[in-house]
Amino acid sequence: MAIPNSPSHAVSRSRSSSIALQELPPLPASSANSTASQRPAAEGPLQSRRNSEASLARSDSGRASTRAPRQSSSSLGAAGSRRNSADSVELQMPGGFNPSIHSTEAPPPIEQAPDHLASIEAAQVPSFRDVNPYFFKKSAFHARLPNDVTGCVAFVLSSMRRDDADIQPLKDLAEKQSKVLQDHGITTREQFIRLLNQVEWRDRGTALMHGMAGASGFNTGSAIVDFALADKALEGLLGSWKDVPAALPAYAAGAFLGVMMSAMDVGTGPAVGKTFADAYYLRPPEDQTPDPLKGANAHTKTSLAVNLSVAAGASFGAARNGGIRIPQTAITHHAGSTKQRTLGDNVIDVAGGETIGGGGMQLVRNSLDNGAGRSGFQHFLAREDLGACLDHLDKPALEQMASVARRFGSYGKNVVTEMPAAVKSVLASAPGWTSHGVLGGSFGALFSMLVAMPKTLEAHGISKKDAELYTQLAKYAVLQAVYHVWGGAMGAVAGPRAKADPSAV
Repeated sequence: MAIPNSPSHAVSRSRSSSIALQELPPLPASSANSTASQRPAAEGPLQSRRNSEASLARSDSGRASTRAPRQSSSSLGAAGSRRNSADSVELQMPGGFNPSIHSTEAPPPIEQAPDHLASIEAAQVPSFRDVNPYFFKKSAFHARLPNDVTGCVAFVLSSMRRDDADIQPLKDLAEKQSKVLQDHGITTREQFIRLLNQVEWRDRGTALMHGMAGASGFNTGSAIVDFALADKALEGLLGSWKDVPAALPAYAAGAFLGVMMSAMDVGTGPAVGKTFADAYYLRPPEDQTPDPLKGANAHTKTSLAVNLSVAAGASFGAARNGGIRIPQTAITHHAGSTKQRTLGDNVIDVAGGETIGGGGMQLVRNSLDNGAGRSGFQHFLAREDLGACLDHLDKPALEQMASVARRFGSYGKNVVTEMPAAVKSVLASAPGWTSHGVLGGSFGALFSMLVAMPKTLEAHGISKKDAELYTQLAKYAVLQAVYHVWGGAMGAVAGPRAKADPSAV
């Protein structure tokens, strides 16, 4: 049943009127003017709209010879005057739409790459980041892909072109690899996009496990320090060094614990490196990489130092400490006790360090390598065992899960078999001693601050509870600097990285 005066009923009547007006022929000029002058403004907006339509029609008919002058407000009636006044007010209001300065045109469409092999010999090829985009730019990457699978492969591989000598080898490689894809049922552009999404998510899961395994040594040391050894070591030194400032035994305890955690961290490196050497789709081992691409865009000391510094600071510092530990500290300061704050901080330190810290650091490192061309979709499409990778992706889920379990088992085995290499890394390697020096000195200074700062703040009139909060916040600031310094130092000493990954995570 229709509801009188309802919005939908009014809209339908308005639409009918508009359609009827469009079907009417233009009125003669004399008739329109006389009608507008004879009818009062009280007849309402519908009649005013008819007059407006008539005047617009006259304007359109005369535009070929001369531009008609703007209709005066008297000929439009009272409703027309109100409309012109409203338009003027709208243009004067802040934020109002002004057609003279605000564009109404849609953004230009993303240019699609040409089909088949034309992308490889184009005047401009995509960058490594273009074909390995951040998640918020993936739709633009997908829009640029050509319509055929061969063209999609060629577009991604074209990012590897350095000069004209690479054109023909890349064409041959694109034709060869696109045939492998088509033989495995990847025959459309949409299937190609799904394949890239699939291997990208698989590699993210692998990076998370890789980082967690690499951080296991450091986080085991952190758990020992947080829940047992730190307090006992500090209490023992404070008891035996009664005649010296408390900051000195605190520094000694922190330095000892820092070196211990560093040794456990560095010691996991060889086993982790061996376990995950062939675990990635987007980072194939060298024996599965075509000769021209082996060692592509290898790290320098500077690039590795920057990558490790950014990754360590972003994961352990900004994400774990900034995202979880600092809010937890602030909340328990206002709504909890010191004991609750300490317990929560220790739990987050260990659990968050394993997942967000270790896993997050490897995710950041892999993303930076993808953007720099050291890994990524172009490496996946170029690998010589592409067919075997596709066969593995087609296996049932249970078989793939069993493969993951076997890799975890191999990690346990590698911890034992790589023990000599681990001892050498801890005791007789430049990265090992760099790590010991940075973490030992940093944790020594951190422990000294944790002991001395609360008493200093209290001496300046700050309450004990607030002094504890300020000390904890200062601790996180110091740790943020430590992560960046540690990552940069490790990269500077170990780079350039060609075959072996020098970092502990």
